[in-house]
Amino acid sequence: MDPRLDLTKSSSLITYLPQFGAIKTVFGVDLLELMLMASKVAYENAAVVEYAVTKRWKMNFVGFYDCWNKFTKTYGTQAYIFTNTAKDASMIVVSFRGTAFWAAKDYVTDVDFSFLSMGKMGKVHIGLLKALGLQDEKDYVKGWPKDYTGDADKIPVYYVVREQLRTLIQTHPNAKIIFTGHSMGAALSSIYPALLSLHEETDILDKTTGILNNGRLRPGDETFGNYMVDLLKGKYCLRVTYRYDIVVRVPFDNPFFQFKHFGKCIYYRSWYHGEVVMQEPNRNYFDLRYFPNMYYTQFKDFFTSLLILPIKEGKEYRETVPSLIYRAIGFAIPGVPCHSPRDYLNAIKLGKVTISDEEIV
Repeated sequence: MDPRLDLTKSSSLITYLPQFGAIKTVFGVDLLELMLMASKVAYENAAVVEYAVTKRWKMNFVGFYDCWNKFTKTYGTQAYIFTNTAKDASMIVVSFRGTAFWAAKDYVTDVDFSFLSMGKMGKVHIGLLKALGLQDEKDYVKGWPKDYTGDADKIPVYYVVREQLRTLIQTHPNAKIIFTGHSMGAALSSIYPALLSLHEETDILDKTTGILNNGRLRPGDETFGNYMVDLLKGKYCLRVTYRYDIVVRVPFDNPFFQFKHFGKCIYYRSWYHGEVVMQEPNRNYFDLRYFPNMYYTQFKDFFTSLLILPIKEGKEYRETVPSLIYRAIGFAIPGVPCHSPRDYLNAIKLGKVTISDEEIV
């Protein structure tokens, strides 16, 4: 739906993230835009991902991984890793693929709203844990052995990525690790550091500078959120939400479901305006008070993207036919088109937000 691969070489977003120091930009490219682009590209196949990293971004491709999910019995979890340079890198990025539009079993993962208690960590979305590599859905200790001893050709993504990170932090001792993703991939990136903590992977955690993702579904309960905020204290824990994205508002945050978001959020009310919030409006989607505005913004985004944006901002903002079809779904279910990586990327490229150190960390 969005063929764009190039990064903006000059962006006012650079000033939004002052506490990142030397890694806030890479060859003049804004870090926030890079993370959203990396999460969008994760939906592509391995060849396209490698092409984007090496030829368009001029960075170092480490690997693309199709990983086993024991419960769906498929290689259903994907991630890739890249560094900003091949030698003495300052940044290691791990990007998880989100819910693929064509993959029915990804939706099974998303709507498995049950919890698994992880002890002092709290309760975590069990479908996401299964996608990362859970081995036992009844007991988290048995479910997360420190070392995987199963079939060599069926290694889950948690263990594959961890092994790569162990090697990379030795090869690049000055590098910082960032986890990112969109949709389900955003939730996987938000849970991953907790599993490193469970196994006391302090070398990797010490090199982790935080998580930065977009369009995230809620990964766990309030206790889990508090655990993650404490684990990432002094680092950053930031997610981006566009308008009335329906996925961000599930599983529900109410006394029955008890799912919560954690960390600060850059919330975009339009492609041109964002603000820092702790909680998006219309928390659980079905609040009737918001439906008039949801339909209004649906009409506005559809016709603006079709008729105005390509003229005002340039041909890179021209909509593809699949994108317009996807946008049209919003006339029936407003909030679905807001989940598109295209809109997230538009907001980051076009929007204006001022964020202080105190607001993010």
